[in-house]
Amino acid sequence: MAEAGRGSLPTKRITEVTVGYMSFLLSTVIGCALIGMAGVALWCLWNGVRSRKWPTVSGVVLSSNIEGQGDSEGSDSYRVRILYRYEVGGQQYTGKRVYFGQSLLWTNSFDRLLSKTGRYNPGTPAKVHFHAQRPSLSVLQPGMSLEAWVVAALALGLMWWFLSAVLSDWKS
Repeated sequence: MAEAGRGSLPTKRITEVTVGYMSFLLSTVIGCALIGMAGVALWCLWNGVRSRKWPTVSGVVLSSNIEGQGDSEGSDSYRVRILYRYEVGGQQYTGKRVYFGQSLLWTNSFDRLLSKTGRYNPGTPAKVHFHAQRPSLSVLQPGMSLEAWVVAALALGLMWWFLSAVLSDWKS
């Protein structure tokens, strides 16, 4: 008499393996996304701190606008788009960073964004802070931004929560 299920894995075992694999895959993707998010925010904070001591040159704003985006609930979000030109050691560069962290979040406060960027009209001179070893890395407003702090805190907090949840599930 042949044993039941001989020659193939029982259905329950296949389901456990599939769920385990999918759980591992999902955990890996979420973990990598959180690590990437934290990495970008920490990079912005690090360069924000360092940019306060960078050398400066005079540049000129080439273009400046505030981009808006609406959602289905009638709420608008905004971000700034600025392009400026500057020269270091006879080499011309263009930059688009007003402050470190500006591209991390959209804001729903048009007035707040305008207060940070409103003085950068096309054709106006701008003081450009640049990295001495990598002059293509530049910023108009040195220092750390609230956006970078928020994203770093959120990413690190979610990583802590996620890691503790995964580890507690793994132990059991």
